[in-house]
Amino acid sequence: MVKWTNQQIKAIKTLNTNILVSAAAGSGKTATLIERIINILSDEKKNVQCENLLVTTFTNAAAGEIRERIRRSLREKVQDNPSDLYIYKQYRNIDRATISTLHSFCSEVIRQNAALINIDPGFSVADKTVADKFLLQAINTVYEQNLSNKDADFNRLLETFGYGKNFNALTDLITSVLKTVKSYPDYHEWLRASAKNTLIGEDIFSSAYGKQIYDHIPEKTDICKRYIDNMQYEISDTPEGEHYKATLENDLKIIEGIEDTLKYKDWDRLKNCLDAIRFPNLPQKKKDFEEETVNAVKAYRTKLKKAVSALAALFYDYSDNIIKDCRFMQRPIEKFVETVLQADDVYSKMKVKAKLIDYADMEHMALRCLKSGAEEIYREKYKYILIDEYQDFNYIQEEIINNISRGDNVFAVGDLKQSIYRFRNAQTAIFRDKSEEYEDDPSSGTKLTLSYNFRSRNAILKYVNDIFTDIMTEQLGEVDYNEDEELKYGSKQYENETDESYRPTVIKICVDHSELETQDRLSDVEIEAYVIADEIKQLIDSKLLIYDSKLKTSRPVRLSDIVILMRAVSNYGDKYTEILNKCGISAYSEVSIEFLSNKTISDLYALLNVVDNPYQDIYLAQILKNKAYNFNECEFALIKKDKSDLYDALVSYNEEGKLQSKIQRFLEDFHDIRKFSRNNTVEKTVYYAMTKSGIYYVSREQDLLKRFYVLAVECYKKGIDDLYGFLDFLKSKDKHELSVIYDIMRQNKDNTVNIMSIHKSKGLEFPVVILAGSTRPFNFTDAQGRLIIDRKLGIGSDYINCDNKTYHKHITKNALSLSMQKQSLSEEMRVLYVALTRAKEKLIITGIDKSFDEFVIEQEAKCPFDWILPNSYSATFKTLNEKDCENIIRNLTEGEVAETVQARDLNDAAYYQNILAKTGFEYPYLEETRLNRKVTVTELSKYKSKRYDIDDFYNRYRVQTHKKPMFMQKDSKISAAQKGTIMHKIMASIDLRQLNNPEYISYIKSKITEPEYLNNILAFIGTPLFNDICEADAIYQEKVFFMPVNTSYISAYTDDKYQSEHEVLLQGVIDCLIIKDGYATIVDYKTDKVEKGNEKEHALRYMKQLDIYSEAVERIMGIKVTRKIIHFFETNTNVELNLL
Repeated sequence: MVKWTNQQIKAIKTLNTNILVSAAAGSGKTATLIERIINILSDEKKNVQCENLLVTTFTNAAAGEIRERIRRSLREKVQDNPSDLYIYKQYRNIDRATISTLHSFCSEVIRQNAALINIDPGFSVADKTVADKFLLQAINTVYEQNLSNKDADFNRLLETFGYGKNFNALTDLITSVLKTVKSYPDYHEWLRASAKNTLIGEDIFSSAYGKQIYDHIPEKTDICKRYIDNMQYEISDTPEGEHYKATLENDLKIIEGIEDTLKYKDWDRLKNCLDAIRFPNLPQKKKDFEEETVNAVKAYRTKLKKAVSALAALFYDYSDNIIKDCRFMQRPIEKFVETVLQADDVYSKMKVKAKLIDYADMEHMALRCLKSGAEEIYREKYKYILIDEYQDFNYIQEEIINNISRGDNVFAVGDLKQSIYRFRNAQTAIFRDKSEEYEDDPSSGTKLTLSYNFRSRNAILKYVNDIFTDIMTEQLGEVDYNEDEELKYGSKQYENETDESYRPTVIKICVDHSELETQDRLSDVEIEAYVIADEIKQLIDSKLLIYDSKLKTSRPVRLSDIVILMRAVSNYGDKYTEILNKCGISAYSEVSIEFLSNKTISDLYALLNVVDNPYQDIYLAQILKNKAYNFNECEFALIKKDKSDLYDALVSYNEEGKLQSKIQRFLEDFHDIRKFSRNNTVEKTVYYAMTKSGIYYVSREQDLLKRFYVLAVECYKKGIDDLYGFLDFLKSKDKHELSVIYDIMRQNKDNTVNIMSIHKSKGLEFPVVILAGSTRPFNFTDAQGRLIIDRKLGIGSDYINCDNKTYHKHITKNALSLSMQKQSLSEEMRVLYVALTRAKEKLIITGIDKSFDEFVIEQEAKCPFDWILPNSYSATFKTLNEKDCENIIRNLTEGEVAETVQARDLNDAAYYQNILAKTGFEYPYLEETRLNRKVTVTELSKYKSKRYDIDDFYNRYRVQTHKKPMFMQKDSKISAAQKGTIMHKIMASIDLRQLNNPEYISYIKSKITEPEYLNNILAFIGTPLFNDICEADAIYQEKVFFMPVNTSYISAYTDDKYQSEHEVLLQGVIDCLIIKDGYATIVDYKTDKVEKGNEKEHALRYMKQLDIYSEAVERIMGIKVTRKIIHFFETNTNVELNLL
């Protein structure tokens, strides 16, 4: 029985009012939300049915988890009280509840109300890749229209924001702006109004831009005064303090002078004040002064000067000139907005024509449906609306909920301190404004708080509180981290709370890595990775006890309990993984998931690249070195000679001998794969490439290749249907696409350290968290573009005059940059909060820097360590110097074994072949080297005697069908082989058991227009074989099998002799396999031209083929084959081979 806190009980039971729950990390917010739902559904007096609930969250996985937890809770209630039919009914109907992402809900609204907004309800959701492609085409269409119209304003726009006439730069800007404003419900009006508002009146400070700058000044002067106060305090009782006292007092007067001038709200007066500031030089130091103290004063003075200079830069010109600049820039900004809206319009029309919508359309179209009359339907339907992760809402999502709510039935839960998706247009102002509204006016809603943390040890909670109490405010972080927001200890399972081993650990690595006495100079990332590896080894060796919630007891820590978190994994994950694995610590990350860094996948990737473009020597050489082909360096030298391209050299090589046979074999495979790729979709191409080449069969990592194939299938589903698009997807740096690759390609590791981004860790928890890279600088690049936007302030741009080549900062851009930098810094603070609160029992923080400033005002922070170091007094603090790091690295690496011939990678065939070539050794089993890794039954059944040319045996199956243009198909005859392939595909695709259903026959007739194929099917229905299919226990259509056989098995059919016995993989496809009463019937379709009465004689040709099929079924499936039937479509005759 769960024991709920008083805070949770309020959140569960408070009804008849809107509720906003601020739920701290680890406070059980999801459990509370679910219990609230159970409480509502269980109350028969309320008579709330499952279909009266709308529950939204941000991922399908989270929605599925919520549904299953509700189902489980209701099932437990049914088991406790089986006679309660009302609860049983709710349990049975839980699938009727709308529990989904908001996008899924919007999709449902659109499909059910498509007529209200005049769209086709049969739309599909465009994948991001497809949507981006359409948007690019739309933008290019707008460019062509403007250029053909010789629009002078467009040419000026291109020069202004296109860095001269760079269309790509302008396209990137349009794309970025459009994707951001689509999260606004009124983005058309907002863009036009924002362009208009860039024109500033005479009173600059009355404009939105001026107000932003005006409000920034006291924040900056406060920082300056804090620097002065801190310096005065640090040197107050020293000889240096008296020496520098007058200077510090003068500095303070300068700052106070700025504050006094600010009161006049006069732009030009403030500019004159800031321009006139001159900081006098520091008085000359005395000989007995402490060098450290003097340097500290100098460092403080540098910070002060920089702060005042930054203020002066905002007042770069007088008001008259600034107003003129605004007038000059308004027209290109208006033209930019016009171009964005034109592109959006063209993009929308393209999607309508293709019956596609994107995710942004979902929200806008759903809102249009609601405003067109559907809102009352949903307002009546949903008695309770529950929102998870409310801190990540945007404005259009908020508008949708407002349109269907009743004013007292919305329960929103989230944590503003964990809002870290600003890059996805999450708007923290929504949560913050609603919180203030409910606190100021309780009649509009109730604000509740969940502050008890049930995840972490008290030592971690105290440490987190110590940091954020000092740095997080409404101005920075957007939350006043007061007593209400502090994490309170709520866990009961932990023992030894006073054990110092569980105190958070902060490791400051102070090294000049260039002076480390290691063989190679190590980067900062490598040094930090070694330090982390050492910490992990110490943790494991210490057998630190971790509470296992599944076992309900404590046990020693394992590698799988440990996660390494970092702000971004893409640039560092591979190196951390490499070094940890090198130190004997199994590790994996989002970007080191045995993907392209894995040799097997890398070789297949190389092959696909060469199939796309054979003139890529590096990729071509890589696939030639694969075990499937085994080319060595000596052979490369013979092939290449004076040819510039390796592919041309392969094609033109004409010297007789073993090398030519190897080349011919590769080229046959390669050209077949290339030909196949032109006529087939990407997932088929990937499968064909890995099997045709033999990469799959020679690899020991077939599971990884299977997952790579699944990745290709997923790409095909996403709309990426060609090889070029697939390769482009694999090279993508897009976070969403990397996540797709990660989820498919990664393996579950039972005892492995996980390396992931902080964003990926949100919502998760780990016994041990190591926060790495804490001295890596924050990224503020989003405020650096030539044109930027902000929901509150509008549009900001630099001043760009292409006529006289003048370029400088502009008030609109300055104002927006200040706002965006503050938003970015606030988000970085919240990211840090998320990282620290993932830890359950042990938290370790690492950072590396040669010289680090111990005192930084929180608003001036450049990296997480600026916030962490001054507030880590409740943590164990370690400082590692060069010697410490050197010892750690030496201890971790000294056990490495030098590479020997025995330890050499077995894949390095070139090494061995080079030795053999030099010694003149002749391999005695040459015949076996020419034997394919995979042989098809069709190939094997061709052999009549040993006189048959063995080279024909090595010729692999070639795809004979080709997609042809329509104009060619109309005028050209289809070959017999093509007809056979089509007939086989039809028989594999249709549901054979439904052929006695008249409606299904009508459906087939509507799809198959060629009478010949249709007549074959209709005739087949009248055969006894069809009756066997209808009465079967099970049937398999196009049953593919792979059967390992020995070379002696091959010899039995070909009469060829091999020096040694080894395995070859035999592949076949059974057209139809019928299972009845535990016995099997094999059916093989034939479209051969055969005369009536000669069927039996003709069928004998295929006796060998069906014997192999029969043996495969019996060996692989363990089912006895009693009948082998050939069905000839030409005469509609069945021949049973076992009766011949």
